[in-house]
Amino acid sequence: MRQYITHKVRTAPATRLERPRRICLRPPFPGIFPGVAPSKRDIIDGLAKARTIERLVENITRRPLDALTKDLAQTIYVYLLEFPEDKLQDLHECGQLTYFIVRIIINQWAGSRSTFRHQLRKFSQLTVDIDDPDLAEKI
Repeated sequence: MRQYITHKVRTAPATRLERPRRICLRPPFPGIFPGVAPSKRDIIDGLAKARTIERLVENITRRPLDALTKDLAQTIYVYLLEFPEDKLQDLHECGQLTYFIVRIIINQWAGSRSTFRHQLRKFSQLTVDIDDPDLAEKI
């Protein structure tokens, strides 16, 4: 009687140090640094000079860059600066950095438990614009 294996069992590595690096199935992302492995700061500097995060924030939020969306972009930059360098380099080398950033923006903008919502968005809903012509009627 034959026995068929229906699935393979994968064992997880014991520690994070044993995890292998991400395997890219396609060539590295063509862009800012072709053929060179840039550092984390170089990657983020290239994103800032190209204004990639600001364009993604405008597209996802469907709003022009105002004070709130600029704060969201700055929150994304801070998150990327705190992210581990080897993982950020792997994402950049595999061409998945843009998708990663889009996911962060969506989670921060639409998430009910995001730090951006708790720190800035709720505060901005409670503020009143001083330049508003209807301010006298509201008071």
